[in-house]
Amino acid sequence: MDRIDPALVTMFAELDERTAQASLVEGLPQDGSFYQHEVKGRRYWYHRSYDRAAGKPVARYVGPSDEKLDARIERYRELAPMRADRRRLVSLLKRAGLPSVDAYTGDIVASLTEAGLFRLRAVLVGTAAYPAYAAILGVRLPSANMTTQDVDIAQFHGIAIAVEDMSAPIDEALGRVDKSFRPVPSLKSPLDSFAFVDKRGFRVEFLSPHQGAEEHADRLTRLPDLNGAQGQPLRFLDFLIYQEIPTTLLHGPGIRVNVPAPERYAVHKLIVAARRSAEGRLKAAKDLAQAAALIEAHAVTRQIDILLDVLDQARARGPSWRDAIERSLNRLPPHIRTLLP
Repeated sequence: MDRIDPALVTMFAELDERTAQASLVEGLPQDGSFYQHEVKGRRYWYHRSYDRAAGKPVARYVGPSDEKLDARIERYRELAPMRADRRRLVSLLKRAGLPSVDAYTGDIVASLTEAGLFRLRAVLVGTAAYPAYAAILGVRLPSANMTTQDVDIAQFHGIAIAVEDMSAPIDEALGRVDKSFRPVPSLKSPLDSFAFVDKRGFRVEFLSPHQGAEEHADRLTRLPDLNGAQGQPLRFLDFLIYQEIPTTLLHGPGIRVNVPAPERYAVHKLIVAARRSAEGRLKAAKDLAQAAALIEAHAVTRQIDILLDVLDQARARGPSWRDAIERSLNRLPPHIRTLLP
């Protein structure tokens, strides 16, 4: 596995910083102001403006207060979104071989970003997130593992309650990309939905960790800040999206998203690959291929200790976790298996 040229890594870091800066102002009225609100001892930034059409003030969640965000907000009026320069950087990085999602998937993720989902700490998971790890880890990942026909968005229920804000309507965001997108009614109620599908079968699904009793696994989770969707509860998802990281997808002028940490993505793939049914053998093979590539990437970049720590955390969750991990490890290529104890 080859490492990416350090000059390209530096160029990506510049793009990522510009995208992060622009994300503070794009979609926010220029005559508004930022303010802080305390929730359970933690301070959060919000943006307040006046909606003249609705005739009322509007508050939008920005993010938890920390040194980096505080500094950006201090300078936000100077951060004009230089979209043309960002597009140039994206084009240069893609021509140099850094991977991205396909154009249709990129348009969908971009529209969801504009709707405010990732500002509200939703997390892009699954294969749509996988290309981001090349730049994050500084290695060239196999492109065969990057094809997808869906976009999965996950969020903790607690975060959805705490931020006290709401995205733009999800159906409208998807409709701007393809007007054929329709909500898929849940089995429990035709009024509830966790997925949208277009005329060619491309799906956008919304997920939330399931940590309760197994008999409630089919009950959708209320995510009040995602306007128009509920979450499908999934086991092991809490492990995957814990301490998500912000990054930039190489599409258009760069798309600001949140993705799982790469070491958690790799370990999660080991777990879900072992739990797929016989009908899911192709997906299991893809899970293992992505996990293997990320394990090797951590070894190549001398970050294997980070992955091993997360692997130990997963094993400590209980026998079912350990069993799934060991079964998948035994199916990895020998040269990958030898990288792990």
